Amino acid sequence: MPHKLLIYQKGSKFEPHRDSEKSSGHIATLVVSLHSNHQGGSVHVSHAGQKKVFNTESASYNRFQWLAWYNDVLHEVKPLTFGTRMVLTYNILLIKPIRHVIFNNSELTSMKEELMHTFQQWSGKPQMLWYLLEHEYSHRSLSEKLLKCNDAIRLRALEAVCSALNFTLLFAQIEKSPSMRAKYSTLSYGL
Repeated sequence: MPHKLLIYQKGSKFEPHRDSEKSSGHIATLVVSLHSNHQGGSVHVSHAGQKKVFNTESASYNRFQWLAWYNDVLHEVKPLTFGTRMVLTYNILLIKPIRHVIFNNSELTSMKEELMHTFQQWSGKPQMLWYLLEHEYSHRSLSEKLLKCNDAIRLRALEAVCSALNFTLLFAQIEKSPSMRAKYSTLSYGL
């Protein structure tokens, strides 16, 4: 869904931030750099301990360039040193639930086998097991239908293993308070 046209001039920048959810199902942003003569304005992104830098100057003369990232990816645009940088931004919405996307079967099978082996090694059934997701989700976006990449694959593997071993799987958002006690709110999902 088209969002806006951004025009950067000399000295313009965008401070480090994460994108907010603009509407239901909004999971990512697409940025298309238009033909515009400029220097500087590189895009810096970081997620899960990895950092990357993308230079859009090459799009300034003869081609388009595009970048996309999930909403929880920290990103910034460094100051423009010359010219004008023009970009179109689009909100990427997830319309079809991720559960219906076909995953790499070997990856899913491998993950299920590893989880099954681990769960079966426990001498007694644990009272509770926490499994942290790779991406950060807001309360509104924390839904099995909106999980991203590996999080969606891991949920499918956990569902299969928990069902086979008669474990209860709950999907919840957990917050740790300053007093070191965890507070949580369980969402309407469970096996």
